[in-house]
This record gives sequence, C-alpha cells and structure tokens, in this order.
Amino acid sequence: PGVTVTLYANASLVGRVPAGGNGSWGLASVALQEGTNNLLATASDRIGSSPPSATISVTRDTGAPSPPAFLTIQGLEGGNKRLEWIRSISDDVATYSLYRSGSPFTSRSQATRIQSAIADLFAFDAPATEGTFHYAVTATDVTGNESEIGNVVLAVVDRTPPTATLTFVPSGTVGPGPVTVTLVVSEPIAGDPFLSITPQDSSPILVFLTPAAGVPLTWDGALVVNSGMPSGPTLRTFFARDLTFNSGSAIVASGPSGVLILDTLGPAGTVAVTPASALGPGTHSARLTLDEPSSGTPILRFLPPAGGPAVLTLTEVSGGTVWDADLVITPGMGNGQGRFELLAADRFGNVTSGLIAGAGV
Repeated sequence: PGVTVTLYANASLVGRVPAGGNGSWGLASVALQEGTNNLLATASDRIGSSPPSATISVTRDTGAPSPPAFLTIQGLEGGNKRLEWIRSISDDVATYSLYRSGSPFTSRSQATRIQSAIADLFAFDAPATEGTFHYAVTATDVTGNESEIGNVVLAVVDRTPPTATLTFVPSGTVGPGPVTVTLVVSEPIAGDPFLSITPQDSSPILVFLTPAAGVPLTWDGALVVNSGMPSGPTLRTFFARDLTFNSGSAIVASGPSGVLILDTLGPAGTVAVTPASALGPGTHSARLTLDEPSSGTPILRFLPPAGGPAVLTLTEVSGGTVWDADLVITPGMGNGQGRFELLAADRFGNVTSGLIAGAGV
C-alpha cells in the first residue's frame, strides 16, 4: 500500500497510477507515437523511488502514410531535372522515394524506384538517354510502410543543342547594298536567336532578326554592305537556347547560298611593259592585268616625265582581267620615270582611280 507507479514512454511521462495491494497496476490509455516506443516504469512511496524497470519496446503501426502532393518538375541544362513536392500530411513520414518510367503509370509497381531515403522535399535526376519520362514520389514512415504514388508528372529529356542554317540573297561574293539573311533553327527555341556577321579584320555587326510569317523555326533579317567594310570572307556567330535549356552555336553548312564574301574594293591592276628596260622613242607593248573583271573597258593613262598624260587604247585579251595596249613613247615626253594611272570599276560598282602602285617605266 502507498506505492505509486510512474510510466515513461520514450523518456516522456505518460501516466502515474497507485499500485494495488498485490502490487498490480494498470493504465487504461497510453499515447504512443508511430513506430517503436520504449516503455519503462518506476515505483515510489513516501521513502523514495525504485530504479527504472527493464525497458519494453512496443511498435505502433497504423499503416502506410499519405503520399506527397503537388509534384512539379523543372528542366535544367543538359537534360537534368529538378523535382519538388509538398510533404505528406502524415506525421510519421521518415523519407521519400522517387519513381520513374518511360510510360504513364498509376502504381509504384509499374515504375522503377530510382532514388530512396530522400530526406528533403526535392531531388535531381539525369536520365542516361533522351526521351519522354514519367515521375512520381512516395512517402515511407518510420516503421517502413510506403505509400502509394502521388501525382505523376511528365518530362522530356533533350540534350541536343539547336543548330542553324543560314542563307543569303545575294550570296557568294557580294558588293555594297542590302543582303537578305534567312536563319532556320533545327528545333523550337526560347525567344529569338542571336546572329552577328563580322567582316574580315573588323568588328561584329548585329543582325536584327524577326520571325518569318507563317514559316516555323525561321527568322529573317538584313545586312547592309557599305563601301567602308573590308573586303574578304565573313565570320558568322549564332546563339540560341532550346526549350529544355540546351545552348547551341553551331551553324550547319547550307551550300553556296550560305557563303558570304564582301567585295568593296575596285579592281587592282599591274602593268608590264615589253621590253622591261629603259624605253626610247617608239611603240612598245603594255599589258594591264586586273585582279577581278572590269565592268566595261578600263581607262589606262601613261604619265610621262614631261608633257600631258597619254590615254592607251586597251584591247581585252581574257575575261575582263587581261588587257593589251600599245605604249607610244615620243621625244617630247622627256627623260625619267613614267607612271601609269588606272580608272576601272567592277560588277558591283566599286571603283579604282589613281596611280598603279609599283608600275612605271
């Protein structure tokens, strides 16, 4: 008589009751948590308390927890995925598991568990192959019961960056004037693509592109070539990002229509006179050679040491680039160095006018 029994569950006081005359005691209701509960008791009277009793383990298992909710997926660069969800409404959830399948599923048995023991409310996945994948998450409680899946989400894994083809009108070698630019990408992209064209040894020129009406994956723009741009090949720079965050910069060869070479200089020429020595009075052979065909007959003048210039009558020899003439030297032209002056235009209207460097007799 006079003995009180105190019961502890997981080191917390859960009840206190007087013992019967024969030492028996009992509690009508003890609050236990889900999973393992460690119970022990002590006895006390007016003199003091006994040591704790041996621990008894009791497991409470009320079944599988509720699944997590509102699973969402975010695409990252390189085909990586970030998945997030809202925690299960069950209080005894210990971890989460991530399931994946290449086809829709309604039960975890129809998919593959790819991650388990997830303590956070998010996970990352990077499937080894491209394709379409379906994901779901389950919850596992402290006793090992696993819930069914929550909502299923769909993701497309795409690691292939977008590429572009370029066409120019006109194409190939072009002179001053507008050039229509058409850019076609290999797949849908986010926003508009970036394109710049850099003349040789010069600064990049941004090409403003607008979507082509009624033509998918296509953008149009224009480049205005002016006489101040350097002649020579151009460098094209492209950039775009597809809908799965893959960045692409490759321009696929598109044949002759994708070639753009600027020509903003008039024809350059050299003159060879036979014989290649000091010339006395008489008629001598002169040959004018141009680095590109002349549009029409060029004008070649001989500037003697004395007197006015003499215009040579040119005869075309080959393709507008080679021209022959007679050079007539008279005593009135004086002694000393004679020079040649050229006036010529190419098919784009680029004009050369002035002395021919290094040409003289």
